[in-house]
Amino acid sequence: MQRIQLAIGLPLALAFAGAASAQVTIVSVARTTHVGACVHVPPDNSNWCQSYDASNASTGPWGSGGSFGPGASNNTGYANAAVGSGQSSDISTTRIDYNDQSTAWAQSGGSCSSEAVGTSSLVVRFTVVSPTIAQVSGGVLNIGGSATCTISHFNGATVFSSTDSSFHTLATLPPGDYELRAGSITNTACSGNCEHDLIVRVNLGVDFSPAPCAADFDDDGTADFFDYDAFVICFEGGNCPSGKTADFDGDGSVDFFDYDAFVVAFEAGC
Repeated sequence: MQRIQLAIGLPLALAFAGAASAQVTIVSVARTTHVGACVHVPPDNSNWCQSYDASNASTGPWGSGGSFGPGASNNTGYANAAVGSGQSSDISTTRIDYNDQSTAWAQSGGSCSSEAVGTSSLVVRFTVVSPTIAQVSGGVLNIGGSATCTISHFNGATVFSSTDSSFHTLATLPPGDYELRAGSITNTACSGNCEHDLIVRVNLGVDFSPAPCAADFDDDGTADFFDYDAFVICFEGGNCPSGKTADFDGDGSVDFFDYDAFVVAFEAGC
């Protein structure tokens, strides 16, 4: 086969395309913790409540938490409640860390009642500018409450979702807008002779790194004319870089569709 010469007319800037890098922009952050507990022991303590709320909307590290335990009794019965919720999280363009724990306990007897709720949440909206690998790891402890660990296209399909006790996965994120959600909820109430005890713990870490660049055909970390030349040699039946093939579009055959696909990737750069 006659060798295909390099296309001199390709934009000169492509010869100096830099190494691939993850490009993630944080659009918005919403972090909250809430605890609330009430006991109802009429007539003297018909509505004894305590609560705590905190929120944050910035990147960087943040932590918050609170706990309460009101209780009361009289000759009609008794009511006790205990609740706690805490969050430690850190948001950046290279990693998102989220750790929380929410607990709720409610107990009552006779004609009394109690309520307890503990919640923690994180919502991060971010934009992926260039193809990026999201390495997601963590786990969930859930006894009677609910937990959330998801990454999804904003107003679109889910990329990652798990409530497992442990998880580790890689997801490739093409350019677009995304939303990460994590959190825990423990919410319980008792009336009459009753007792409930709930706990939820969520640990989530997401590391962002650049996805392999298709235009970097020789895997030297840079997309330049050496990659173009390496592909042409491989396409013509010569030596291919380690792990590479001229079947660029992965359809099982080598033809000019592969050549066209490589040119498109090369022009897009890294």
